[in-house]
Amino acid sequence: MMKTLMAGLALASVATASQAVTLNGTLGAAVGTTTTSILSVGQTLTLGGGTVTSTTGDLAIIPTFTTSITGISSPFTLSNGQTFTFTVGNFGTFSGTTQQTALNAASTATNRALAFYALGTFTPGSGLVGFDPGAASVTGSLTQTGGDGSSISFSFTLASPPAPPIPTPATLAVFGLGLAGLGLARRKA
Repeated sequence: MMKTLMAGLALASVATASQAVTLNGTLGAAVGTTTTSILSVGQTLTLGGGTVTSTTGDLAIIPTFTTSITGISSPFTLSNGQTFTFTVGNFGTFSGTTQQTALNAASTATNRALAFYALGTFTPGSGLVGFDPGAASVTGSLTQTGGDGSSISFSFTLASPPAPPIPTPATLAVFGLGLAGLGLARRKA
């Protein structure tokens, strides 16, 4: 009886020790870009390297402002269905596909903002031992001040588990119409 109990405990401890967990946290990054034209959906950018600027949760062990972002998809076309990948030092690699790309409705010829959302997988590297690859998202923001030919600022946030997608103007309009309909229905009742 005692041998059976000890064998069961030993087996349970081995099974538990070999089970890894999914990451839960965020990572912010700033990336260099080059451009010769005005920021727009469908534009292709040459992306440089980047730096980790913030971390939370399980990713908080990654040093900020000293950990490099490398291997960024470049050139990168700002449209849906594009592959977006990057590596965070020895901490892991994200590989995904852009699901949403939208120019901010308030953008002008001299001040432009574009957002994108990519869904994929973050595979931990040797710096994040004990974690399994898991679903992750990247929410990115690109801004250009000064118009055609001006530099573009690019930052993004990696989230694991994935953050919800960016609401598109059409989604917000449908939501607004729904609220207006509820208001009218309530007024008539």
